[in-house]
Parts: sequence; C-alpha cells; structure tokens
Amino acid sequence: MKKMFLIMMIALFSLNMGIYAQQNAKAYDIVDVMPQFPGGMNAMMKFVSDNVKYPKEAEKKKLEGKSAIHFIVEKDGSISNVSVKKSSHPILDQEAMRVVKSMPKWIPGKLKGKAVRVKFIIPIAFRLN
Repeated sequence: MKKMFLIMMIALFSLNMGIYAQQNAKAYDIVDVMPQFPGGMNAMMKFVSDNVKYPKEAEKKKLEGKSAIHFIVEKDGSISNVSVKKSSHPILDQEAMRVVKSMPKWIPGKLKGKAVRVKFIIPIAFRLN
C-alpha cells in the first residue's frame, strides 16, 4: 500500500512539474509564423463581436472605451495568462477578458518549425449605439 501511494505521489509530482515547465517556458513576442485564430482575423473579429455582451452597468453609466487584452497562445493553441494591457474601465475590461478566455484553440505560432508560446494583444472596443 505504501509503495502504491509513493508511486502515485511521484506520478502526480512529475505531471505537475511538466505543467509548471510548460507555463514558465519563454513566451516570444515575434516568431517565424505568428499564431492565428481559426479562420483568420475576420473570424476572430466575428467571434469577439458575437460573444461580447455589453455589461448592463456599463450601459447605465454610458461607459465606452477600448480595452487592450494581453494573453499567451500556448504550444497547443490554448489561451493562458489573460490580462489587461490597457484599461478602458474595469467593467469593460472584465467583459473583454471573459471573451478572450472563451476563445477556441488557436493555430499555434512556430519558431524554426517548432510550436512555441507567443504573446498576443488584441483591442476590444466598446461603443454604445
């Protein structure tokens, strides 16, 4: 029983170290092939447009602005480390971050033919009609 417990603990530790190593690997600003949203930029703009829900509180306060959202496209195309690079207003920033976090996996960026982590920033504009 102790041996089985020890084996499980070693396996868990190894798995956690692998995840930790991936998340702390260098993230590049520019690579040979930049990451791409599935379907390209037009598809990304449509995704953002279809998924942004103007916060009710922001509507009441007549808040408008542009939030620049920073994130990393991982080697497997998933999105991580989502944060606000330039704030418009905390209410709008939260909605912009929610939409970015909900994005499907991207086509990862490549450096010398190998998938790598890449930093990315997208602006999300909020305008009342």
